[in-house]
Amino acid sequence: MTLRTITPVAVLALVVVIALATGFGLLFRMSYALALALVTGFVIAWTNQRGLSATVERPKGRTQSGEYFEEHIAVRNNGKLPGWSVEIEEPSDLPGHALGGVVDIKGRPGRRGPAAPSGATLTVRTLCSRRGVFHVGPVKLISRDPLGFFRFARSFGEQHKVIVYPAMVDLPRFHMPAVELPGERNSRNISYQSALQAFSVRDYVHGDALNRVHWPSTAHHGKLMVKEFEAARSSRVWIIVDMERKVQAGQGTETTDETASSAAASIARRFLTLDLPVGLICHGDSRCFLPAYRSSMQLERILDALALVKPEGETPLDRVLIDEERAIGRYDSLIVISPSLERKWVALLGDLLRRHASACVVSIDPAGFGGRDNAVPFYAELAQQRVASCVVKRGEHLSEALATRGSVSGGREWLANGSALL
Repeated sequence: MTLRTITPVAVLALVVVIALATGFGLLFRMSYALALALVTGFVIAWTNQRGLSATVERPKGRTQSGEYFEEHIAVRNNGKLPGWSVEIEEPSDLPGHALGGVVDIKGRPGRRGPAAPSGATLTVRTLCSRRGVFHVGPVKLISRDPLGFFRFARSFGEQHKVIVYPAMVDLPRFHMPAVELPGERNSRNISYQSALQAFSVRDYVHGDALNRVHWPSTAHHGKLMVKEFEAARSSRVWIIVDMERKVQAGQGTETTDETASSAAASIARRFLTLDLPVGLICHGDSRCFLPAYRSSMQLERILDALALVKPEGETPLDRVLIDEERAIGRYDSLIVISPSLERKWVALLGDLLRRHASACVVSIDPAGFGGRDNAVPFYAELAQQRVASCVVKRGEHLSEALATRGSVSGGREWLANGSALL
């Protein structure tokens, strides 16, 4: 029972006590009127609440950061009394989702025979500004009496889980550094110790085998596109995302972990489209390790992991590299995405390069997100270790930032736009 209900009941009790004590007739009439108002209000609010119903249509599956989550709520009144000031509420932890409104719904017409119930339909669109797992619902319909003394609520539908993936962009000019495989004398020579892999697509030419047609690119461009093969430059691609708590910066929707997650998702899609095995490693609120696969479900697994991980890790990036080193093969490619400006982990990447692994750093510039560390020693260490790198600044489009020329990595090429950038 709310204060709004307790107050008139207390007033009624006080008026009755004073009327009995004084015998004043006006007070008796006031108590009768107040009691009638309370009883009538209770009956109206309870009856309206029993006649209200709601159905909710929500999208199934997942959505991406930057897209809209849309739901349709249909409220119906099956009773004959009109629904005065019916409140609609929907609890949610989805950022920006605020459903709260008041509608008046006419009652069912009082004629004989079946009649369609009256109602109203609301469409709620919420911009998904952050990746993560959120919950929406159930919808609550709240009925009140005309004087607002009584309030009855009913819930409809179930709590709905909303999984928001990090935003993804196309990266047509992003390629991983090459790795010299055994017996490889030239970056275009075929290595007989490694299977051929597709590294790009081109227009179909008469005589190309149909089994080389790349159907996703064909659908995207509206013309036949075929895969172009070369000797495998690496056996697997590992994406390591730094989710240590103390290196993160930014607030709200513009944070280093959001940018890093978006870069990781975009890079994963890029290489999986080229039929390369991709794995994911990140130590956030818990350890996430996804073995490298090239299956059609791998991108969904990576996106699920990136949506779930929180930037609350206690393990620094150099420790992550040491702990996960056993999973990195001699001819694997490593892409490290981090806002950290610590030089210790860069030195570890240099050691991996000297063991024939290939490495690239996608550095999320913390300065634009409120970080204050001096970046000069860090970038000097990258240059000294000859690690290829790209720098992503706040507000910069990923497709442009990840096409930036990086330093030459241990004599291996950093490929972009189909040509070697030296």
